Amino acid sequence: MKKIAGFIAGFLKTQWNQYTPFGQLLFALALAALAVDAAISYEYGVSMTRLHGLGFALVAITFCILPDVASMEWSKGNKGAAMALALCCVPLGVVAYQSHIGYGAGVRVGDMQQTGVTNAKFDDARESLKSERANLDMWRKQLADLEAQNAWATTVTADSLRAKLPSLELAIAQEAKRGGCGPKCLERTKERDTITAQIATTEKVADLGKRIEATQRILDGKTTKAASADFKSSTVVNQNGVFAKLYKAATGEKAADAIQADAVTQEFVSIFTAGSGALAFMMIAPLLMFAAGRNRKEFQKLLGGSYEASERPAYAKVADSLREAGQRVSQPSYELKDRGRVIDLIGAAPA
Repeated sequence: MKKIAGFIAGFLKTQWNQYTPFGQLLFALALAALAVDAAISYEYGVSMTRLHGLGFALVAITFCILPDVASMEWSKGNKGAAMALALCCVPLGVVAYQSHIGYGAGVRVGDMQQTGVTNAKFDDARESLKSERANLDMWRKQLADLEAQNAWATTVTADSLRAKLPSLELAIAQEAKRGGCGPKCLERTKERDTITAQIATTEKVADLGKRIEATQRILDGKTTKAASADFKSSTVVNQNGVFAKLYKAATGEKAADAIQADAVTQEFVSIFTAGSGALAFMMIAPLLMFAAGRNRKEFQKLLGGSYEASERPAYAKVADSLREAGQRVSQPSYELKDRGRVIDLIGAAPA
C-alpha cells in the first residue's frame, strides 16, 4: 500500500512540476473536477453493478485525459495518432454524457417523485380530516334540529317507552273483544302509535349521539396522524417550478399565465436542466486538463516563454544549440527539421 501511495505521490509531483504556475492552478482544478466527474459516473454505474460503476468512472477519467494526449501527439507530429485519439473522444464523450445525465436525471426525478408521494400523503391526511369534520358537523346539526323539534326526547329512552307498549296492546285487544274498536280503543291505538313514533325518534337521537362519538374518536385519531405527517419542501421541485415560470415568461407568456406553469412545461424544464447540468459537469474536467496542457513549461518555452536557463529542459537546450548552428526548428509543432528528417524533441534524453 505504501508503495502504491508513493508511486501516486511521485507521479503527481512529476506532473505538477511540468506546469507553469497558471498551469498548476488549472491542473489542480482539473483534478478536482475529475474527482467529481468520476464520482458521478461511478454513482450512475453502481446502480447496476459495482463493475459498471468502476467502468463508467474509468470512461470519465479517460475522456478527461484523452483530449490533452491527442493535442500532445499532434504537437509532436504524430497527426494520425492524434486524429485517432480525437475520434475516440466522441464515443467516450457520449457514454460520459449518458452517465452524467442518467445520474442527474435520476437524482432530480427521484427527489421530485419522493416529494410528490410524501406531500400526497400529507394532503390525504388533511383532506381526511376535512371529511371527518364535515361529517361531525352534519351529525351535530341533525341532532340539534331533532332535539329542538322534540325537546322531550332528551328526558326519556326508547326502552322506557317500549315498556308501555304491551299494556296498550292488551287494552286495545280487550276493547276489541267487548264489541269492536270503539272510541276508547281508537284512543289507545293513537296512544300506541304516538309511543311507537317517539321510540323511533329517541332511537334516532341515540344513533346520532353514537355517530357523533364514533366520528369524534376517528377525528381525534386522524388529527394525531395528520400532526405527525410532514410536508416536504424540495429544493429541486422549487427550482424546477421557478425555472418553468421563467421559461414561460421568456417565451412571451403573460405574467398571470407564466406563474401557472403546466405539467408539460415543468417536465420540459426538468429535462433541459438535467441535460445542461450534465453537459457542464462532463465538459469542465477535460477542458481544464486541456488548458493546463497548454500551460506546460516545455510548451511555453518553445513558444517563447521566459524562464531561467537552469529550468530549460534538455530538448529545449538542444533546440537552442541547433538554432545557433543554423538549423531550422518549428516551435509550435515541437519538431526539429534537419535535412528532410523530423526529429522528435519531446523525447530527447535529459542533459
